[in-house]
Amino acid sequence: EAAAGATPKAKKRRALGPLQDSGVRSLVETLCDPAAMAREAEEWGFDSNRLPLSELSKDHLRDGLSWLTAIERELRRQPEPRAQDVERLSASFFSAVPVVRPATGDGKPPAVRSLDEVAARCAALEMFADVEATRPRLLKLAAGGGHRKIAASTAGGAEGAEGG
Repeated sequence: EAAAGATPKAKKRRALGPLQDSGVRSLVETLCDPAAMAREAEEWGFDSNRLPLSELSKDHLRDGLSWLTAIERELRRQPEPRAQDVERLSASFFSAVPVVRPATGDGKPPAVRSLDEVAARCAALEMFADVEATRPRLLKLAAGGGHRKIAASTAGGAEGAEGG
């Protein structure tokens, strides 16, 4: 009953709930850390020496998925895949997508040689797509840009409404 008569400002504060807690806010900031995203992408095989993560585009990812689809199709070829085609398609994949190329030790270019590796590379590209979509927004927020309507609305009254 007391909540029914609460001001809009008080209702918004209650709606924020646990985000007002500094521990929870710290956890959210850690999870949304652009530097942590970059480290995670590198752990998944992103090669930031070939292309900075900030320059990764949907086109890179789309091309990579197209090459992986072609590799998968070749690996499923009956009676057996042609090694030369798998190597050629793999070279195109590694050229299109900035991923670390595994060392082969025999002087041959690396190749995606199994369906399990295709699946793993697809999972990595999906993770890179998440980073590509999210990282610029987080950097903008970290720099003070972007939408801060929640913060503005809890800061107080008309000043917050005019500033957002």
